[in-house]
Amino acid sequence: MIKQTFSKAQRILKRAEYQTILQKGTRSLTEHFILFYLQNDKEINRLGLVVSRKAGKAVQRNRIKRTVREYFRLQNTIDSHPRPFHDLVFISKKNIQSLTYQAVCLEMKKFYEKEFYRDHYTVPKDAIAAST
Repeated sequence: MIKQTFSKAQRILKRAEYQTILQKGTRSLTEHFILFYLQNDKEINRLGLVVSRKAGKAVQRNRIKRTVREYFRLQNTIDSHPRPFHDLVFISKKNIQSLTYQAVCLEMKKFYEKEFYRDHYTVPKDAIAAST
């Protein structure tokens, strides 16, 4: 059985790292989050979370963070697409107390397809010309 943990190496911990990602990274909007991502030179994807008080009381904020961490932890173990590794920073939007794990999965699937797997879904121009 594969050990599926969310190790310290998978976390963005330092303020300077957050600032670098927020300043130099690419911004993308989803239904519940503002996502910033920046390619890193490490052999692992890393996660940073920013959940402000506007998202709710401490219990709700912690639940949001646990849900996103769980998604990220499981995604890294099953993801087999060859791609560069990234640092991801999730910034929550207001009033997302009703966020479920399934909603995070759907939202992130759309995000990954849109941002990272673009090349996998596009058809080369040579293939179109050859078929006509």
